[in-house]
Amino acid sequence: MNWKDRLALIFWRLTPAIALFSSAALLVLPIPPEYLRNILLPVFPSMQYFLFFGGITLAFTATFLFMLFVAVGAWVILFRKFIGVARVLQVVRSASKEQSPARQICQYIIGQLDART
Repeated sequence: MNWKDRLALIFWRLTPAIALFSSAALLVLPIPPEYLRNILLPVFPSMQYFLFFGGITLAFTATFLFMLFVAVGAWVILFRKFIGVARVLQVVRSASKEQSPARQICQYIIGQLDART
């Protein structure tokens, strides 16, 4: 397993936590607690609108970019997986006569898999 696959696996395992965090941010950012508003905005009450819409925009942008990253990563992983399967089938079908026992075993396995699908 190379470093790209490990990184993809780490992101895949962290996806539920990141989705939970982003959904919590979408709920919390538009309506901040009163004490947080008093701490952050004691002088400029007009900044509330800026923070409100800025927070919503930031949350939606971050969520959209993350989902785009996950979709592209999943597409690449699935594409590689299907290409890998096609390569294995190509190697098995073009195996030489010296490898006939291995070829027969592979053909049996492929036949069993085809029968199940």
